[in-house]
Amino acid sequence: MTKRIGDIYLKKEMISEAIDAYERTAELLPDDVYVLNRMGISYRKLGEWDNALKVYKKALELCPDDENIYYNVGRTYLEMGNKYKALDYFEQALKAYPDFAEAKAVIQKLTNAS
Repeated sequence: MTKRIGDIYLKKEMISEAIDAYERTAELLPDDVYVLNRMGISYRKLGEWDNALKVYKKALELCPDDENIYYNVGRTYLEMGNKYKALDYFEQALKAYPDFAEAKAVIQKLTNAS
């Protein structure tokens, strides 16, 4: 239930409330990759990149082939201003799922901007 509440808060841009809901869910379901990913997104939206990366890292340990987590780590590094590290994670997302259109688009944009 708190997972869906977190999603509602996140959709309404009530980020702190979303984090609280996802954290409560993670206490009950610590290995829920979906919750960890959404918590990472929430932290990223607040600019709490270290917290986002910590949560994403745990999600990748649980599910090392999840293209969405790699993509979100890439977005985090991009927002931090680390284009090259971001590019590495976008490429990992594409390796995990070769038809990942968003990852392809960001890679193309980043490599064309060089």
